[in-house]
Amino acid sequence: MSNNFVLDITSDLTIEVSTVSALCELTDSPRALTVYLLMKNGEYGQLVDLEVNPHDYVDSESFRKDYLVTEALQKSPSLPLKVDRERKAISAFFEAEELCKTTNDRLLRDKGPEMGLLKKARSIIDRVLGPLDRKTLQEIEANFGFGPGATTAIRGSGCVLSDKYDEEIHLTTELIPFFRAMLGDRWWEKSRNPVIVEGNRFTTVPKNAKTDRGICIEPSLNIYGQKGIGAVLRRRLRKLGVDLSNQKINQRLARLAGKRDLATIDLSMASDTLSWATVYTLLPADWFELLDTFRCSHTLVDEEYVELEKFSSMGNGFTFELESLIFAALTLACDPSMTAAEDWHVYGDDIILPTRYSQQLIDALAHLGFKVNTKKSFLAGNFFESCGTDWFGCQPVRPFYLRGSKDKIPYVLQIANSLRLYARSIREGEYCDAEYQSLWAALVKRIPTDWSKHRVPLELGDVGVIDLPSSTTRRCSIKNERGWDAWSVSYIRMKPVERRKRSFGRLLVALACIGNEIETRGREPKRGYLGKPMPGKTTVQQWSSGLHWM
Repeated sequence: MSNNFVLDITSDLTIEVSTVSALCELTDSPRALTVYLLMKNGEYGQLVDLEVNPHDYVDSESFRKDYLVTEALQKSPSLPLKVDRERKAISAFFEAEELCKTTNDRLLRDKGPEMGLLKKARSIIDRVLGPLDRKTLQEIEANFGFGPGATTAIRGSGCVLSDKYDEEIHLTTELIPFFRAMLGDRWWEKSRNPVIVEGNRFTTVPKNAKTDRGICIEPSLNIYGQKGIGAVLRRRLRKLGVDLSNQKINQRLARLAGKRDLATIDLSMASDTLSWATVYTLLPADWFELLDTFRCSHTLVDEEYVELEKFSSMGNGFTFELESLIFAALTLACDPSMTAAEDWHVYGDDIILPTRYSQQLIDALAHLGFKVNTKKSFLAGNFFESCGTDWFGCQPVRPFYLRGSKDKIPYVLQIANSLRLYARSIREGEYCDAEYQSLWAALVKRIPTDWSKHRVPLELGDVGVIDLPSSTTRRCSIKNERGWDAWSVSYIRMKPVERRKRSFGRLLVALACIGNEIETRGREPKRGYLGKPMPGKTTVQQWSSGLHWM
């Protein structure tokens, strides 16, 4: 990179364009020139339509560099595109509903011979779930609870967990018979009259520069029960060797896919195209009835309730586990002798299996109404991807994305740290690629001094500059039964804003946390709210390795 690099940080967009322009100069390829000229001329619509085809490359380095400059701005909310991202998400919602309706009509109408793979998958699911007996129901009940997100009764931003116990309870008609039993004696006595709602509420979250992602906000009692079902489904999946707490299994298999003749398959709108009839076809009747009772059959979208053709959407507390179960069963049905985590694995709609069975699985998925994302599915070649990792010939080539500033952290700091971690990741954590050192240094110079003077290990994140220890960083001794040396690290502390509460809901939260060794003394962090950045100190047992520039 030339020494005359000037970083413009007057806005999120200008710092992003300045950074990608510098990356284009470092890459110095026909694709990099294309990206540079499109940015220079403000042709951002054409820029986000650019794609890079790994089959056009023979070596990982040239692909990786072109991949980075092509993808870096693809998820930026700052690009001045003439597109209504929320409206596109709503359109995608109705498109998925039409696909689900077609699938429902076909599966419920078709009386012909059933696809053999579906019979095997249903048998696998029946074996994995087991009987829905009293013991299983008690296990589900023991896992009832709330997540960090919003409900139809409580906004997610600024709320605390106890609000969900203190405020009015929303539930769908199907849960009325179980209302008293689900609340228990304590909550029942203090609860207000429940509010019956018709269903969940559609909203959107950022996805990429061209469209938002549609999710649904569930009624409070529905999500409370859905979380319990999801937890039990997650445990049952371990019988198949599927571990939904560990993305590294998929990532490792994706890396080895070319050597082991594996295929990586990704689906478009997987949860939104999980039709009612698909779940009805594959799950045992009693389990289907349980899930059907807790799901929402209607969604409020564009100020009108729509009766759903899909079974459940993202936002439902068991959707991820349910789709993982179905895709795992379909995958294993291709060859029950396969070994999980060695021959195959799934994580949501990220599916990996031997290439020889890929078409068989794709046909079954199509029969059930799912759409394979052909741009992100790879059945052969040098490139494979899964669970946020991309590999070309077993080499890591995942780009980093400029997603706009967040919280109260200087955006230039976030970009500098992302670049440092990218330079480290493409060298597999052994060192940082020195090709990006000058750009990183230029970024660091523009970080406000209050932030740039703090050098931190990568484990701490964007609370300072991720770097090697500075001259002000000192070693200290931590005394315990074993004894070890540690680093004393100064950083910018982003402490969540807390609310003090003395309420019945706070008591229920405390009871739910028994055994977690968490003593909050009535203080709860407000979701999405951070206080004033303040200097702080902490100790780390060891400094991150692989941060040297080489």
